[in-house]
Amino acid sequence: PRRGNYRGRSRSRSPLPDPNATVVVRNLTKNVLEDHVSEIFGAYGEITRVTIPRAKKTNHRLDFAYVDYRYAKSAQKAIEHMHGGQIDGNVLAVVLRPSPQARPPPSAQLPGGGRG
Repeated sequence: PRRGNYRGRSRSRSPLPDPNATVVVRNLTKNVLEDHVSEIFGAYGEITRVTIPRAKKTNHRLDFAYVDYRYAKSAQKAIEHMHGGQIDGNVLAVVLRPSPQARPPPSAQLPGGGRG
């Protein structure tokens, strides 16, 4: 049997999400819903999820959304086309979501473990 063609994964399983495929869309109005964001940003590639977070204490929607694309190339396209664009009269800031690994842990920021 041929061993060189075996990929070790079933084709039906979806690939792991690309950490460079999530954009943050800032400065949304309260009128903009997940469906609106999905419709507008879907023009740049396949979206796997749109999330508009809510404030913990008040449960009010926040003024930004996370848009998860299947591919990082789609996220880059969305940033190029939508950063500085407008939705519902507000100018958007569209940036790549920083990866959790990019931020140092709090204990690494100050000498002595961050507690002075």
